[in-house]
Amino acid sequence: MGMGTLDKVTMRFNRRFWPTATNWFLNLKSSAPWAGSFTSAEWQTGANLLTWWHQGPEARTRETTMTDPQLRDAALAEVAAAFPSANTSTLQAYHVTRWHTDPFSRGAYSFPKAGAAVSDFKALATREGARLYFAGEATHNQYWGTVHGAYLSGQREAASILTAARKDSTRLRIRKNGTSTLLEWDSETSHTYQLQSSTNLSTWGNEGSVINGNGTTNQLVVTLPPPKKFWRLAVGP
Repeated sequence: MGMGTLDKVTMRFNRRFWPTATNWFLNLKSSAPWAGSFTSAEWQTGANLLTWWHQGPEARTRETTMTDPQLRDAALAEVAAAFPSANTSTLQAYHVTRWHTDPFSRGAYSFPKAGAAVSDFKALATREGARLYFAGEATHNQYWGTVHGAYLSGQREAASILTAARKDSTRLRIRKNGTSTLLEWDSETSHTYQLQSSTNLSTWGNEGSVINGNGTTNQLVVTLPPPKKFWRLAVGP
């Protein structure tokens, strides 16, 4: 699996000088540096926004060798080449992305490299125990590299977390009998349970022992040291 670089310089102008019927367009060139492409976001935002997209090795090189003002000027040069009559001095604001050097992403999107398998995306989605879940477009084996893949993977993991939470809330039962507390939990769980006291921990000693396991329910009896107050249940893998 690889991580691709796709960067943007989004520019806001005080008026639109590009065709109103065009959303994507490209300034064709016969030699480097390659231009990338442009999109208009006016129909989405109501503002005169023009985005320059640049990708691949050139984008990675630009991230590490050019400042934001330099990238802005490079984008404006491509705009001027595409629209010689445009007055680029009407630029009001701009924003630059740097996905390749972002320490939390190290790229803009995932893609299957030569020799990669669909199982690679499934492997990234594999949770760690019952407490750590993974989402993101790189964990979706059908819509990797897309925003909707990231969104759908988030829904998938949220549903898994809710399902696990419901099981945790129903499979543990607590009953008290004098100075003892009986804990019951379904044997399918991989969790361990113990009682901890916020007072008199020095008298705690052994947490308890399993006294019954019938294949369906396990039971643990714990004797509570006095004073019996401020108890909490600690759940761990």
